[in-house]
Parts: sequence; structure tokens; C-alpha cells
Amino acid sequence: MSYRGLIMAGGTASRLGPVTQCVSKHLLPVFDKPMIYFPLSTLMLGGIREIMIVVNEIDLPAYEKLLGDGSHLGIKLIYALQSGANGIAEGVQLAQDFASKHGLVLALGDNVFFGNNLVSSISEGLQKNCGATIFLQKVADPSGYGVALFDEDGKLSSLIEKPKDLKMGQAITGLYIFDASVFEKSKELKPSSRGELEITDLLSFYLDESSLEAIELGRACFWFDAGTPQNLVEASYLIRQAQQRLNCQVGSVDLIAAESGWISERQLEKNLEKYTHSDYAKSVRDILFHG
Repeated sequence: MSYRGLIMAGGTASRLGPVTQCVSKHLLPVFDKPMIYFPLSTLMLGGIREIMIVVNEIDLPAYEKLLGDGSHLGIKLIYALQSGANGIAEGVQLAQDFASKHGLVLALGDNVFFGNNLVSSISEGLQKNCGATIFLQKVADPSGYGVALFDEDGKLSSLIEKPKDLKMGQAITGLYIFDASVFEKSKELKPSSRGELEITDLLSFYLDESSLEAIELGRACFWFDAGTPQNLVEASYLIRQAQQRLNCQVGSVDLIAAESGWISERQLEKNLEKYTHSDYAKSVRDILFHG
């Protein structure tokens, strides 16, 4: 099965107010890169090269200025407009014409992933070829997340949204893989009490037909929901530490495109010319050309 990507970068971002009154949350910096680079790089690491980004109309020009049509990265980007905070699952409906004959890899625009097993975990999910796959990580306080529960045999048994009585649990991260049936399933969704089309309800359709799989990312992979001030600062600090100590670049779409052979060295240099005096450009060059 072939896959296309979907990044949800709309919404009101009220948790990060007041700064998000004047700029899209997903364009805020996570250390040395805009937040949107991280979900985009996650999809690119999975080999996804045709991607739709769902944005608010007022923010569209900024995304087009930053990312364009993706050709400078050897990928194809298109944009869809979300009129309001109507839920993550609405993005699936918006992507139907774009990806109806394909599977869909959906990434939340404010989720930051990195780690040694990230690529292998995504590859494992893509190779399942049917149903849906969620990616889980154990958290100490699951009350702010959707949580997956398992039965005595270790089989996925239920999904709970923001449980209040669990002291620890497997949180559902902001990365999902769906087969092509997701578009028909999304048409059956009804707005929740919040007035949104909920991703948990969409996943429940797959769970009910025993076609929902779960992959645990484990401790070798870091995951942040960077949609709060605290998490945004923590994610930035951790990215800084990782890059400086390991001489690496986390979330660099330019580096991933070059290392994947999607763009030439000449195109990479053209990309980096826009940031000639930045540490980011120097770091990408050093990693690619000097190891």
C-alpha cells in the first residue's frame, strides 16, 4: 500500500495564548527550527513525499513562504484550509480527494518526535498494510491524553480520553497510520460534546473491527506535545542538548532531503543560502560534509 501524509496545523492554539494571537503555534521555534519542521521531518523519515498541511486561512501565506510547494526538499506539499477548531478527524475528511486511493499517515503539527528507534517504528507501522496503527508512549500522568488499555493477554482492548484515575498509562501520541478505509469511516463520525470530530472516535471504529494495532515507542524515543508553554520550553531544551552533545540535527527537513537523495548538493546549498549566517546552516553543512 502506498501512503500520503497529513499534518494538522490549524486550530486555535489557546493553550499558548497570548503569543498565538499573532502567529501560528506551529511556526513558533523549537530551539533552532519552526515547530512545523518536526512533524514534517517525521513523515519524511517514513519515506512520505506527498503531504497535505491543514492550516488556518490567515496563516496560509506564512506557510507558503516557509515551505512553498516542497520542491526544494524533493517532496510535494499542498495546503487545505480548516475553518475552525472542528477536530483532528476533520482533517481526514479534508484529505479525501488528495489521498483517497492511498493509506494516510497523520501527524499532529505540535508533536515532536526523535530517537534511535523512530524510523524503525514508523516502518513497522507502514508494513502492516491494513487497518490503523497508533504509537504509544508511557507517561506518568495520562490525564491530559488519550490512553490505550490492554487486556490480560496484552491485546489492545479499549481507548480512554483523558482518564482521571490512572496514575500511569500508555498515551496515544500524535502520529497515526490509516488504511484507505479511513475516509469512509470518517463520514460516520458525529461531533462530540466539544463540537469536534474526535480522533479517538475514528480509532474506535478500527478497534471495534479488531484492526487497530499499537506500537510502543519505548524509552529510546522522545515525544513531546509542544502545545503548552512548559512543553515547548522543555522540547527546545532537549533538542538543544541532543544536537550539541551528539553533533546531530533533529527535525532538519533540509538534511533529511539531502541524505535521502531527494535533492542535490547544489539544491541543498541553495536552501541554506537563505540562512547563511545561522548556526542551523553551519550545523547541516558540518554533519553532511564532515560527519
